[in-house]
Amino acid sequence: MRMLAEAADCDPALVAYHFGSKQGLFAQVTALLLSPAEVVQRALPGPPELLGERLVSQVIIAWEDPETGPRLAQLLHAALEDPRLLAAFREYVDAEISHRLVEFFGGGSARDQTASVLTLIVGIIFGRYVIKSDALSQLPAERYRRALTPQAIAATRVRPKRPF
Repeated sequence: MRMLAEAADCDPALVAYHFGSKQGLFAQVTALLLSPAEVVQRALPGPPELLGERLVSQVIIAWEDPETGPRLAQLLHAALEDPRLLAAFREYVDAEISHRLVEFFGGGSARDQTASVLTLIVGIIFGRYVIKSDALSQLPAERYRRALTPQAIAATRVRPKRPF
């Protein structure tokens, strides 16, 4: 928020007054109908052991939306091309998403669980929506979502025939 206030030559308190928080500012700047932190927030209610499935669903819903998806893609592409925007985006993810997930999980393994969840989210976004891998982008959204459930992931585990 300070960086934006500097660029606008105004007091950072003025930015906070008009946008409320970094999340509000981020959503307004990117003109999103749904900010990335809101996607995570919508997935949090419910049993912790099913958070992965809820997050997968919310991420796919947001990125498949004809209005939200292209805006999210524009934001991500712009961040990848501009180091200052990437730094701001990274700060946003850490403050608004990672922190929220660590609080949700709680306990000694909260950071590990958060890392796992963020890896899943980033993999979905980059594989299906940014680099648009045929193996991922050609599947209908619902089929793709089902392929990412814990049962589907567990079914793909390869068990060696002989111990190494």
